Amino acid sequence: AETGLQIRTDLPTLKIVSRYAPAATPGMPGPFPGRVIKVKSDKCVDTATNTANDQVVREMMAQGMRALTGAPTTADAWRRFFTPSDVVGIKVNCGGYPHCISAYEIVDETVRQLMALGVPVSQIYIYERFQNQMDECNYAARVPQGVQTVAGERANRNTDNSGYDPETYLEANLFGEEDTRSSMMRLVSKRLTKIINIPNIKDHGASGATGCLKNIAYGSF
Repeated sequence: AETGLQIRTDLPTLKIVSRYAPAATPGMPGPFPGRVIKVKSDKCVDTATNTANDQVVREMMAQGMRALTGAPTTADAWRRFFTPSDVVGIKVNCGGYPHCISAYEIVDETVRQLMALGVPVSQIYIYERFQNQMDECNYAARVPQGVQTVAGERANRNTDNSGYDPETYLEANLFGEEDTRSSMMRLVSKRLTKIINIPNIKDHGASGATGCLKNIAYGSF
């Protein structure tokens, strides 16, 4: 019987190089695969000034975390994912500064909740691909001193690749491009135990729109 499925035979060969063995229990897709929680409030942003209300955003995040996990308290909800021993990376999106970036209020509350669980500030990193974009957004000015900000590159076009791990990479010739190797950021491959992805939905010339997958890839690789 015909299934209607087409099996592609032209997929490129992928070479994955890593010092790590696969985990017995992979972290992805996680304990709530495919589940999406929507929280809405007309009070979260003043549309006249485009200013977010910190307290409303904090409550929205709390309700969302409790709804996702079924935990009785917000602290219990966050505790489902993190322990004080974790080293946590917060992957932000700075490319659309100043109008379309990972919201300061969401990043602030994420840091606050991690610290409330006992994660030391020295084990919390805010990271992105380019240093100049991180400097523009300046998340460091809003979060407690000691929270670290890291960029994979000081500038574009391979002028500085020191932020990437040459021992952890994917080699693939997808469409005849000149550069076929994508190395993972040293912070991700050698330091972090958990990552929180705070993306934006943005327009993109090739794919139409980008979101979670684009944000977690660009900067982590």
